[in-house]
Amino acid sequence: MPEVEATEGKIRSIKARLRSDMKQIFKSKEYSDLVIRIDQQDYHLHSALLRIRCPKLLSIIQNDKTQTENLTKFQ
Repeated sequence: MPEVEATEGKIRSIKARLRSDMKQIFKSKEYSDLVIRIDQQDYHLHSALLRIRCPKLLSIIQNDKTQTENLTKFQ
């Protein structure tokens, strides 16, 4: 079944590229749209990733003004 093996190889290649691309986005401040400051340390975040990985934190950030005094949103 060479076709199946070729397809599986393509899928592995696509997954590897996607993993690499996601790492680059995660490490980059360029596309971040949120910054949280904790103990004088800025953490550049991506709301799309927060929505998937930490929806409760994103909800707090978006809705609770008392919790977000040190939060800066970039447009």
